[in-house]
Parts: sequence; structure tokens; C-alpha cells
Amino acid sequence: MHELDQHLSTIMQTPGADLSGLAVVVYGGGAIRYEGYFGQRFIDAADPARSLPVTAATKFRVASISKTVTTLAIMQLVEQGLLDLDADVSDTLGWRLRNPQWPHTAITTRMLLTHTSSLRDGEVYTFPPATTLASIFQPDSPFYEDGAHFAGPTPHVDHAPGRFFSYCNLGFGVMGTLIERLTGERFDLYVDRHVLAPLGVDAAFNVRNLTDDGLRNLAALYRRQRAGVWETTAPWT
Repeated sequence: MHELDQHLSTIMQTPGADLSGLAVVVYGGGAIRYEGYFGQRFIDAADPARSLPVTAATKFRVASISKTVTTLAIMQLVEQGLLDLDADVSDTLGWRLRNPQWPHTAITTRMLLTHTSSLRDGEVYTFPPATTLASIFQPDSPFYEDGAHFAGPTPHVDHAPGRFFSYCNLGFGVMGTLIERLTGERFDLYVDRHVLAPLGVDAAFNVRNLTDDGLRNLAALYRRQRAGVWETTAPWT
């Protein structure tokens, strides 16, 4: 057994923070140095024989790691001369994006990439399909949340665009819209065609775009909970 196997198995079984599944690959010097696959991608508590293990083919929902892929797509457009990292994104969006506290300061793609745009995530994480990006920045929008999407002035700290780091998911939604405006392609389809496919990666921003094999190997999301409430000793749900 590789010494990492024991360490990773211990991590998997950490009381109160155990994992249903884990895949680890260590790459260095141009080669894979270690591979380890633990736990299950599908759990059938009623019939454990039907449970499926995590393997090298297992697909995981990688959440914010996907921001790296969005960045690759953005930088492709920069290399093609279609996007200037330091230009006002309003010019591409077709509507004016400004923090009302600093109405004369442009928000740029570089700021969005580096989480220094002064945009903030509100309480609502996703919006109904018919909601436009532009509308959530308008005071009359039900998703404006009293301006929660914008940083405000704070004593002794400059939160103006380009001046302060604050991690923001919404900025990457803005960049997805930039990609659509510049290419005329839906964001997830553009990334599939121009980033993932050239790399030979069977992955997608939209689970419906996975191949049949990719979908069969998709890991379910699990949480220990009982009656909808998280508990450390509850079964995986």
C-alpha cells in the first residue's frame, strides 16, 4: 500500500467531516506520480451491492474550480484581440455596469478575474432563467437586494473597483455574459467547444452536455442528514 493511501483513508473517515468519495492524482515532472480512488460515487443504502465505487473515470461537480476554465476561455478571447482586460466591460455588455458608490470608475475584466471589481454576492445565489444579468443591478429588480451586489465605502478601507480583493461568484457570471456577447455562442457550449474538447476532457458546465459515459460516471452529491437536517452520524443522503 502506498503511504498516501493510509493518509487519504484517514481523511475520508475524519469524524464529523468524512467523505463519501475521493479521487486524488499527484502529477509532477511530466508524469502521474500517484493515483488513489476512495469511497463511492453512488450509494444504495438499501442494497449496498448496487453501490458504485469512485474510479479514474468518475466525474465530480467541481464548483468554483470551474472558474479556472472560465478564465481560460476569457484569455483565449484576449489572445484573439476580441477582449481588452483593462477596458470597461460596459462596452461589451451593451449596458452600463457601475458601482453606484463609484459611478465614474469603470469595471474591467481584469478586476472581475482578480475579484477586485467591487461586485459582491447577495443572498440569492441563482436567478430564474428569464432574469437578465443587467436587471439584477437595477434598483427596481426583486434581486437587487438593496444594493447588496455592490461594495460600499468603509472607514479606513478603499473598496473602490480595482482597489480591494473580495471573492465574488457574480463576477464570473458577468464574464460568462461577456463570452456570449463576443462569440454569439451560449457560454457552456462555447467552453465545451473551445476549451474542454481541444484538451480531450469529457467534462461540461452543463451536465446535459456530458457524453453517455460521462453521465454514467457522474458522482452523486451526498450529505449526512436525517429528516433534511445535517448530522454527523446520519446516513448518506
